[in-house]
This record gives sequence, structure tokens and C-alpha cells, in this order.
Amino acid sequence: MIKPNFLFTHWTCDQVAECVEGVTDDLYYALWKKGVRESEKLFNENRPISDVWHIFTDEEKNKLNKIAKEME
Repeated sequence: MIKPNFLFTHWTCDQVAECVEGVTDDLYYALWKKGVRESEKLFNENRPISDVWHIFTDEEKNKLNKIAKEME
């Protein structure tokens, strides 16, 4: 099981998609189309990525964690 980087307990999908360098087109799409949509469906608001972590594929999770590690 791939756990989210600590940063993702604070950052939302749209924040990462729009504000972080290194987000590929496919990851950008996943953050908006999967992450934001799931957050709004479950919580009726845009919550941190860690709250919708389950919706991402292992490949997407690895990409997100790699980006977060580069930001540390």
C-alpha cells in the first residue's frame, strides 16, 4: 500500500494541479477529474489529497509522492 506524503494532508488536488511544477498532463487530468470530483462527491468540498488518496492508481500515487519529495 502506497501512503501519501505528509504534504498531501494539507494540499488539495486543485492546488497541486495548478501550483506545483512537475505535474504531467495525465496527472493534472487525474487530479481534476478524479481527485476533485471524488472530494466533492464524498465531502461536498475540496479536501486534502490524503482524503481521496484511494481514488488514484498506484502509478499516480507514485508520481504524486515523487513530486512532493522534490518539494521538501
